[in-house]
Amino acid sequence: MTYSATTAALAFPLLFAFSPAPAETISFAPKAGVAITKSFVTTTEMELDDADIRMGGEPLPIDGMEMNQKAVQSVTVTDEYGPMTDGRMTKLSRTYDAVSMESNMDMVMGMQQSIEGSGTSPLEGKTVIFDWNEKDEAYDTKFKEGEDGEPELLEGVAFGMDLARLLPTDDLKVGGAYDLDPSVLEDLLAPGGNLGVEMEMDGGQGGMPGMDQGQSGDLSHFFQEALDGTATGKLKEVRESEGVRLAVIELNFDVLAVADMADAMGDMAGGDLPPGIDIEVDRMEMEMTYVGEGEMLWNLSAGHIHSVKMEGELSINMDMAMTMNGEMEMTTEIAMAGTAITEIKTE
Repeated sequence: MTYSATTAALAFPLLFAFSPAPAETISFAPKAGVAITKSFVTTTEMELDDADIRMGGEPLPIDGMEMNQKAVQSVTVTDEYGPMTDGRMTKLSRTYDAVSMESNMDMVMGMQQSIEGSGTSPLEGKTVIFDWNEKDEAYDTKFKEGEDGEPELLEGVAFGMDLARLLPTDDLKVGGAYDLDPSVLEDLLAPGGNLGVEMEMDGGQGGMPGMDQGQSGDLSHFFQEALDGTATGKLKEVRESEGVRLAVIELNFDVLAVADMADAMGDMAGGDLPPGIDIEVDRMEMEMTYVGEGEMLWNLSAGHIHSVKMEGELSINMDMAMTMNGEMEMTTEIAMAGTAITEIKTE
């Protein structure tokens, strides 16, 4: 063998070894008829950071006030996929296998109180059909034929429990990064949208003015308006597990969301009140910031989510004003800070 031939023989495998890896197509493409069960668990833990409560413009004595909240929201659904057209799922059958919320609030405000709550959704055990409406560019929803359900429940449900909005729009090589719409945070922190969880509370009376302990872990109301901030993804690696190729995607969020809760709080304030007490909610604004990171595993072989683990720092600020009996104004400003952990698994 000549010198040049020997050199070529040695160089060829080296060139092959160091050739760049091909770009990966990471897409949502489950086969029609496939059914996947997905479980979403979001745990939030918050502590009171600051508070200012005034009655008739005069501050109330709240020195030494403490408050801790913990909420766990669990949602398990089974999605049966229909056909795809132009990369879009045209029909989906979603069964809400289990929906629950558990919350606990410990507070010291003159006296110590502990308020616990738990609840489920009327959607539990029911199946909702999502049909893509090309004209409206949205999904029409209805209950499965033969099942009864309140039509109002369908107004809050969201299609996006497949996490496809977290994927890149173009093929990506390992190490490649891409931008996301910050609104995709909804799919992680409020999976399935507003599922109409009905809470039953037990414990202290009164509580923090303006704080609805039953909704302490429900973050869906923060996603009714546009979000500000940044969200990114990055393909860290592609690995194989039990014969399945998995894309490992790093996720990062730095997001600000606001919610006008005056109407919702007004409905709650008009509930069970003592005789002679009338409350009108003048203002109820809430602000949420979330800074978090995590990892998503995407099943490249089957074209659907495998798992997600997210951890983030969460802060919620509330600014509320209400008038009692048309005379006395009460204002409440509350700042809470803590963490939110989201875990998503499939089977």
